[in-house]
Amino acid sequence: MSLFPQAPSPAAALSAIPTGSNAPSPASPYFLIFFASVEESTGKSWCPDCVRVEPTIEQHVPQARSSLIYVGQRADWKSPENAFRQAFGLKGVPTIVRVESSADQGSLQAHIASAPKLVEGEILDEAKLKDFLRI
Repeated sequence: MSLFPQAPSPAAALSAIPTGSNAPSPASPYFLIFFASVEESTGKSWCPDCVRVEPTIEQHVPQARSSLIYVGQRADWKSPENAFRQAFGLKGVPTIVRVESSADQGSLQAHIASAPKLVEGEILDEAKLKDFLRI
């Protein structure tokens, strides 16, 4: 079960970010949540860190200003050619990226690669998470 819209590719992840008057800004960021895909046999993520942080994300990350993006099954994610690793410079999952600007897809992709991130266990540090989310 996911609480957020899903993006099946890096391009879809970029297109999920609002534009115009709802575009992200430092005062109103948008969050991309990169998560390991769900295994059909278990109905859960293959990544134990993703399973562990899911309740924290559900509780604190604003649903209206975020998208959940599945990066693939274990073999897909572990490949250096994983599309999400390459497009956004991701090193681990789960990762939350704070997007504070909106631009064309090329500029936005570069912005996301260097944007503020919380990775894996950092998400469970409630003070760090609240500061990151600005709540």
